[in-house]
Amino acid sequence: QAPVEYATGVSPYRLTSSDFDGAGKQDLAVTNVGDNTVGVSMGLGTGAFQSQVSDATGGYPNDLTVGDFNGDGAQDVAVTNGGDNTSWAQVRAPSRHRSAFLQEIIQRASLLSTLMAMACMIWWYPIATTTPWGSR
Repeated sequence: QAPVEYATGVSPYRLTSSDFDGAGKQDLAVTNVGDNTVGVSMGLGTGAFQSQVSDATGGYPNDLTVGDFNGDGAQDVAVTNGGDNTSWAQVRAPSRHRSAFLQEIIQRASLLSTLMAMACMIWWYPIATTTPWGSR
């Protein structure tokens, strides 16, 4: 099969995959450092993907991770922003068959650490803290 190119935001930096909409197909998420966005492209199950839908992040989104951070059974995306020392997160809507994300949280962090946190109702769940000397 011939390679297919897909449009992203400006200067794509990190890429990960997961089943974000619960459709049983792998989707893609990419950080775009040139325009400070994270984009998600839903998989069609044929090796092809829908056009990327982007959301704004903090400055210079340099890394991302995926997990069920709020316990609803759906995959969420968390991004660290190296340009303004923040964490940014997308928490999916409770319906596993919706590709839209429900909440966006920006958490200010110190210069030496980035606290990845998600809001689930009124509770904060810390995910990880990283420093140049290791994780805590």
